[in-house]
Amino acid sequence: MKEKCIGDIMKQTLLFLLVLSLLFAVGCTPRDEVQEPHTCSFTERNTSDTYIAEKATCEKPASYFYSCKCGKATTSLFYDGFPLPHAYENGKCIYCEKEQPDEFEGPDEPIELPIIPI
Repeated sequence: MKEKCIGDIMKQTLLFLLVLSLLFAVGCTPRDEVQEPHTCSFTERNTSDTYIAEKATCEKPASYFYSCKCGKATTSLFYDGFPLPHAYENGKCIYCEKEQPDEFEGPDEPIELPIIPI
């Protein structure tokens, strides 16, 4: 019986590791990890920045693309949140260009509230 030297054992080990790394590089997975083909259903309402279509403005809330659990998105939109308040810069709203009011727009005279006895 021929004895193997340490050099031969190391060569076999390196060859084994090379084959194993090539299998992982091409995407081979064990049988229990094989996934069935998937049909996307775009029903997820994910509000992360990944799926944002348009940020909120003073006129409308933010809009997002519907997505699938696998991460793909569709072109259909949904809205989430509320419109932002006007943001004035140089006398105009940066979203809708509405003129900035000079002072508080409220009633001309104070409103008297009725006193309700306890």
